[in-house]
Amino acid sequence: MNYEISPIFVAGHPKSGTSLLRSVLDSHPELVAYPEETSFFRRYLPRAFGKSLLQKTVLSDRYLTHIFEWNQAKPPAHQAGFPDRDYSHIPVAQVRRAVNQLVAARFRHDGDMLSAVLLAYGRLPGRLPSYPPLGGEDPL
Repeated sequence: MNYEISPIFVAGHPKSGTSLLRSVLDSHPELVAYPEETSFFRRYLPRAFGKSLLQKTVLSDRYLTHIFEWNQAKPPAHQAGFPDRDYSHIPVAQVRRAVNQLVAARFRHDGDMLSAVLLAYGRLPGRLPSYPPLGGEDPL
């Protein structure tokens, strides 16, 4: 399987063990796991229906890559409820540029936006880009 085309995505109902599974998989030295649940099904997908590609990219910034703005020193409003999280070491602008490049190269459906976000994160320096990026989600 070519993980550059199709990253692995783990989905499950709330309280079904998806977070534990993500943590276990993330501990493997040859896997890259997205640091938070994506909320793709709950937040991004319902709002993306009928939107232009540019509007979908804005939604991606707001609902998928926004976590990389989280920091303990100066938390943004959308970090409410997660004061202990800090991703200030992750270059959010670089992730978003990579998402835009991946989407421009091959956007066929809304699931490609999620794939682009996972791949963009997995390609950051210090990650393992040749191994499968993983995402997690509680769809309900």
